[in-house]
Amino acid sequence: IAGDVANEIESRLTATPAKPSRRTHPIKREAYEAYLQGRYFYSRRGLANFQKAIGYFQQAIEIDSEYAAAYAGLADAYADQGFWGGTPNEVIPKAKAAAARALELDDSSSEAHDTLGGIANVYDWDWTKAETEHRRALELNPNNALAHLAYAAYLVAVGQQEKTREEVRRAQSLDPLSPFFRAAGGL
Repeated sequence: IAGDVANEIESRLTATPAKPSRRTHPIKREAYEAYLQGRYFYSRRGLANFQKAIGYFQQAIEIDSEYAAAYAGLADAYADQGFWGGTPNEVIPKAKAAAARALELDDSSSEAHDTLGGIANVYDWDWTKAETEHRRALELNPNNALAHLAYAAYLVAVGQQEKTREEVRRAQSLDPLSPFFRAAGGL
């Protein structure tokens, strides 16, 4: 039974693999470790955790100024900080700048496209750009659970409830143990 379950999970995850990054230079171990710490705190949610995440992403960027994923993480943390009670006028321009820098370094960053889609949806009310960025994020990495959830938020804004439920279910299936994704069923 366990083997059958593992095969089913593997087939779902590998059926639509993410497109490889175009990054050509190696990532420094210390930068990667700081990036992982940033993602850890980012995933815990809340203003204090976003602040910690920002610090770690900035540390990763100080170590490797061409580390696109660190800029994408920084963009995520700034954007969500604005959504979770921060000051949007201060953090959203920083999020946009960090996402733009991530895309300058690696235009195949699903995370950076997703962040720009979320900003276009929630802050700019530019639904055309939001849809374009979210679809690009999902094209680059169909297994990006956050991108599916952000796309679901866009779908709510444009009144596509049935598609919203599909995207939420997809996000939950990609990260079934995350309390954040489990709670997203109320979207």
